[in-house]
Amino acid sequence: MEQSRKYHGLDALRGAAAIGVLLFHSSQSLKTLWLAPSGYLAVDLFFVMSGFVIANAYERRLRDMGVARFMRVRIIRFLPLFYLGGLLGLGRAVLLTLTDTSDVTPAGALAYFFFLPAPPAAQGCPSSEHLAQSAA
Repeated sequence: MEQSRKYHGLDALRGAAAIGVLLFHSSQSLKTLWLAPSGYLAVDLFFVMSGFVIANAYERRLRDMGVARFMRVRIIRFLPLFYLGGLLGLGRAVLLTLTDTSDVTPAGALAYFFFLPAPPAAQGCPSSEHLAQSAA
């Protein structure tokens, strides 16, 4: 029987990072930005640690299956949830558009489904003209 390596400290840190992201996003909608002002940084931490966990889990199998099959297995596992989340977000955007409170632009929604970053205007970032005016 193959012995699995379990990293309890890493699992705890991944959990803390996930909670940080959750607090950051919920604090935006609850108007409690003081709760996790740098929670967005936990996303990077979570992804790096998850990459380690995936590499550890697939280390032996990757040698046997090759890179192409590994990528196919990961994509098959990832894409359904990615598109489900996108469809739920799109439904939210449509509902908010009906009440004239949408924070999603069509360009931002389209970019999501093609794995592209949303344009700055779609992210709610101030335009460069606004930044120039505020600096003066």
